[in-house]
Amino acid sequence: MHESEDLPQSVNQSAKDRNFTKRHRAARYGKLFVCMSAVVQYSFFLYLNRKEELSMKKIVMLTCLKSANSCCTGAACFQAFQDRTGAFAQYGDEELQAAAFMHCNGCGIMPEDNEGLQEKVDRIVEIHPDAVHLGVCTTDKEGNRCPVIEKIYSVFQENGIPVINGTHNSARLSDIGAPIPKK
Repeated sequence: MHESEDLPQSVNQSAKDRNFTKRHRAARYGKLFVCMSAVVQYSFFLYLNRKEELSMKKIVMLTCLKSANSCCTGAACFQAFQDRTGAFAQYGDEELQAAAFMHCNGCGIMPEDNEGLQEKVDRIVEIHPDAVHLGVCTTDKEGNRCPVIEKIYSVFQENGIPVINGTHNSARLSDIGAPIPKK
């Protein structure tokens, strides 16, 4: 005869309940452990991706709308970026991210007079890139920079964003890759 047969029915039932509760609790904690383990792994994955993203330099290219509408495809800028030539040679093997490719809104249209252009400038300031590179097209054949572009890049400089002269190689720019001093 088993011990449990000698005990009253109520005692047997409470022992069964305790065993069920222990098994149920173990299963529940096991699921919780698996769930917590997945959360920790996912958090670590996010941390590694964020760490990689933080080590990558964010670059913005600012170009002329008039040039873009007439002949520029942006291909030379992106090719120089990809190949690390022209003004991008200074980055060597550093990881770069093309964070934005921005045009002005046209000749004579200043950010303070145009809500759309002001929004573009604000977005660039918000992402706070490591540098803004001014396209070759932002200067005329004599090397004079457009006043609209000067106004735009002065806003970036006021917000602590370095502005760099040029993207791809061109005879127009003698100091390609040089930082543009604040005015």
